[in-house]
Amino acid sequence: MKGRSASRECAFRLLFEASLRGPEALDGLEITLRDQLEDEESRHFCADLIGGVRARDAELSTMITQLSHNWDIKRLPTTERIVILMGLHEMTAPVPIPAVVAIDEAVELAKRYGGADSPGFVNAILDAHRRKAAAGA
Repeated sequence: MKGRSASRECAFRLLFEASLRGPEALDGLEITLRDQLEDEESRHFCADLIGGVRARDAELSTMITQLSHNWDIKRLPTTERIVILMGLHEMTAPVPIPAVVAIDEAVELAKRYGGADSPGFVNAILDAHRRKAAAGA
């Protein structure tokens, strides 16, 4: 696989696996990325996305709780939680991805891996963050 969309999908799958098996699922990350992604830029983007989401999990989870009007994050399906964490991380990283791109990519992952309501829910949470950020809140 190649490109940022492929990197995001790879990051999603690895974060999902880590949520089920524990952080040791990410042992040998460099080898896994080399096997799954064709170019160095894609591997670097994927590794940065995984690292950023893991490092900022508590912060991003708090944002989800606030944006979802106090919906208990523990009740969120794992798929939606990880996709939203990734989208929020991308939108708020030191070098942010444009919100429209982050939202579109997250919705595509939700379509592929989530349930029927997943894309709409993911879009609603990430768009709420986009609107809040645009308003300067």
